[in-house]
This record gives sequence, C-alpha cells and structure tokens, in this order.
Amino acid sequence: MKHANKLIRQQFRPSRYSPVGRYIVLLAFMSQVFVFSEKLNGATVFVSKQGDNTTGETWSTSFKTVSSAITAATSGDQIWIASGTYFESINLKPSLSLYGGFIGGETSLNQRNLSINSTTIDGSTANTSVILGATGAVLDGLRVTGGISTEGGGGLRCENARMALRNCRIEDNYTTSLDSAAYGGGILCISSELTLLDSVVAGNRTELLAEPTKHIPVISAFGGGICALQSNLHLEGCTVRGNLTNCSDGSEYVYSVGGGVYAEGRVECVGCVFKENMARAVYSGASFARGGGIGCTGTINLLGCTINENSANVPLNLSDAFGEGGGIFIVGTVEISNTVLWKNRVFVYSINGYGLPFGDSLWCKGNAFIDHSTVFADWFSNPTSPAKIWSWFGNLAIRNSITGTMNYDYEIQSADVQYSNVLNGFPGEGNINLDPQFADPANGDFRLLASSPCIDAGTTTGPVTDILGKSRPVDVPGVGREGPGAYDMGAYEFQLSDLPTPAPTPTITETPTITPTAIMTETPTATPTPTRDPDASWVREWGRYR
Repeated sequence: MKHANKLIRQQFRPSRYSPVGRYIVLLAFMSQVFVFSEKLNGATVFVSKQGDNTTGETWSTSFKTVSSAITAATSGDQIWIASGTYFESINLKPSLSLYGGFIGGETSLNQRNLSINSTTIDGSTANTSVILGATGAVLDGLRVTGGISTEGGGGLRCENARMALRNCRIEDNYTTSLDSAAYGGGILCISSELTLLDSVVAGNRTELLAEPTKHIPVISAFGGGICALQSNLHLEGCTVRGNLTNCSDGSEYVYSVGGGVYAEGRVECVGCVFKENMARAVYSGASFARGGGIGCTGTINLLGCTINENSANVPLNLSDAFGEGGGIFIVGTVEISNTVLWKNRVFVYSINGYGLPFGDSLWCKGNAFIDHSTVFADWFSNPTSPAKIWSWFGNLAIRNSITGTMNYDYEIQSADVQYSNVLNGFPGEGNINLDPQFADPANGDFRLLASSPCIDAGTTTGPVTDILGKSRPVDVPGVGREGPGAYDMGAYEFQLSDLPTPAPTPTITETPTITPTAIMTETPTATPTPTRDPDASWVREWGRYR
C-alpha cells in the first residue's frame, strides 16, 4: 500500500482545494477565452425582434436573427441578443462572444436580468446541431434547445476548438446516428477544450435503435448530456440532470455509456450536481450499461460535487446483462474530494443469461482516491446501505470519509482505508464503525449533528473547505481530537456556529418589600395598598442547526 499512500499525499494536497487553488486549472483557459474577449474591445452587434434589421449597431437597428449578427461581426466582437426565441441554427466565428438575457435598451452587460429575460436559440426547424462552435467563442446567458443531429452534438458541436459557456442552459436536444454509434445529445466536443460555468445541461438524449433489417454487431450510445472525445472538460457550478443514453434492439453487443457525461480525456468538476441521469441498454446478445452519471476513459477530478439518483440499467435482456457504475464508471483514475455519492443504482435483468450489477456508486478499473466524502448507494433512502464501490486492477484509497459497508469481496480487490467511518467496519488505521448521526439522511442531508462521532476524528491534513465552501478543519472543544488540524470525516465539516445555542437561564425577580410610611395626622393611620408584582418576561433563544 506504499504506492497508494504516496498517491494520496500527492493528489490530496490542501493547497489544491483552497478557494484560490481550486481555480488554477481553469485560469489558463479562462484568460484566453473570457478575459481575452473583453480585452479586445471589439464592437457590439445587437439582435432583437424589435429592431429594423439594418446595421445591428444599436438596439433600434438590431438584426432580427443571430445568424445575421454573426455574419456582420468580426473577431473580438460581442453580440447582444434580446429575450425571445430564435428558431435557427448558427455557425460561430472565432473569438465571438454571444450574450443573452437583455430586454433591449441596455448599455452594459451588468444590466441584464437572466432570470426574467430568457434568450433561446431553438434548432427544432433545422434538423441539425443548434450551434457549431469555434475557438475562443463564448456563450453567456443563452438557452440552447431543440437540436436534432445525426452527427453528434444536438445542442452544441465543437471540434478542434477552445470554448466556454457561462449561465447557459443546454436542454432537450437529441442525437441519433445512421451508423453504429451516437455521441453527445446535448454537447459533443472532439479534440477540444470546453469550460462550463454556472450552467445547466438537462433533458438531452443520445439514442441508437438498431433496425431489425440491418445486422450491426455492435451499437453504442455515448454521453446523453455531454460527450467529450480526446478533449478536456471543465465544469464549475453546473447541474447535469435528467439526461439519457439509450441503446436497444437486436445487436450482438450494445453499449450505453455516460448518461450525464461521457469523456475520453480529462474531466474536472467543481461544485457540480449530477442527478437523475441514466445509461440504459436493452434487448441484445450482451448489453452493457455504464456510468449513469459519468462515464470516462481517462481522468476524473471531482471536488465539492453531489452525484445522486443516477442509474445504469439493463431492464430487459435476452442474454448476458452488465450494469456498471450507477454513479460513476471510470477506466483510468478518479479523484473524489468533498463529494456526496448517494442513491445511485445499477439494475439488470436477463432472461437467458447472467445478470451482473457492479458498483452502484462507483465502478473503477484503475486508481480511485476518495477523500472527505460520503458514499451510500441504496436507492430506497436507507441510510445504512452499502457503499457499492467496485474496484479492480488498481488502487482504492479512502481517507476521512463516511461510507456504507464495503464487505463485498467480489467488488473490491484491495483497498487502503484510513480514518473513515465504514458501516460494519473495515481494517485500517483510525477507522470506526459507528452511527455517523447525519442531520436527515433520508432526504439527502448528510451534515453532521453535534453528537456525531465523525467530528474531529479524521486526519490532520486535507482540503481547506468542505462541500459547502466552509472552513476546514474546525476544532470542536471537547469532541474527538483536540487542537488545530482535527478534520471531520465526510463531505461536511461541522462548524462552531452549528452548535445548539443553550437557552438562557431564567432570572427570578424578587418581590420588593414595601415599608409603609407613617403619616402624622389626627386621622387613623391607613395601611397602604401593596404594589403589584411586575409580570416576569421570558425570552427563549433557540439554536438553529444548519
């Protein structure tokens, strides 16, 4: 295990996960795309359905189509697009920046209101990719939908390009193929570098249904939401949800891989959510459904992500059925930190062959490094479910994490687990087997209660923030290891502000003693009426657990 320990030290450097350090891998590309487009100080070309479609130099003279604006623009220009739906497909030019979210009349980008003014490019009338990319191009504040492609990338296709998307929605696009493989229902990038920030990729499909009259021995569908081939993919603050890869009918072998994302190359995700994506394969000689959330041949880095309710399904098959990696399927290396994998599932059913489900949470052939993460697989909200990690032909190293049971010999060839809370126990330094005391695990809230044995029970090294971006480590007095450098196990670090606020001790107000004052008079001395005791006012402060 010396090799695994060395890799853990190399891969989980605290500086890498600092608020500044986590952006380092993106800065080089961002400086050439976002900053580059701003420094050129090019012209602004306007698009609005209310314009007169003449010069595009002002809102009143704006073009009525995005394609017309692109034709008029040159490298470094910005194209401002007013809200509305534009039924067209567009071919970008290098170093153009397209911005949506305007109502018309704005003079500054920060005057946009993206939540109210939706700018949609709808390719449903074109039967092709909605957008063809170009190097240095930026899409910001656009909804891209309705793409139908037989060549891949229903919403966006970029080849040999470096592009970036920000505040975009790539949704409800579709890709199929006239050949044996289909790629990228929402986005396809080939030999490219693509960055997505604060964007949504949802409801896209990559589907290939073999025709009974054609004998195609192998059919495949890759990347329902995003497919990146020989490319680098960077996602930050993104949601990838409800995308599908689907292959079925008749072939000897069927492969459906990467319901949310499929990549051959490098994938880096920071603060992203992968939810309810599916890889599905059905009815063939042998069916393989792989990577409901993410499928990758290469390297995956996940920081501060949530991977939940994804699935790899072979619901019905005539022969052997293989489901591999409901959450993540990886051939290569995966590094996971400050991440929750929860309720991911593998399901297979075979009529005449084997039904083999492996790795509901993670299927890895290679090296897997999991740090400060929470991993439970059960589809039915059972907080005491197994972890369901399948790892062979490489190193599995887990630190400072909370997982379901890993006592499945056929799923884990070897593992180096330390300072982790593992259901039913697992050998390794600092490991425990206790109720982690989550806040509300049935509803996906894996924050630690103040009484959790996972507080201050981890190692003295790790990332400097948790999944919510809150500081790590935090020493809770009287709990676990005392002093600085005591990390919690799991994706969430318990904060001192989360400690329940004790109710104040009531103060008893004594009734004042009233001494009658004697009055010298010829009339009899009157006994004064006692003063009424003031009503006690109590204020109860309740500590709020966050």
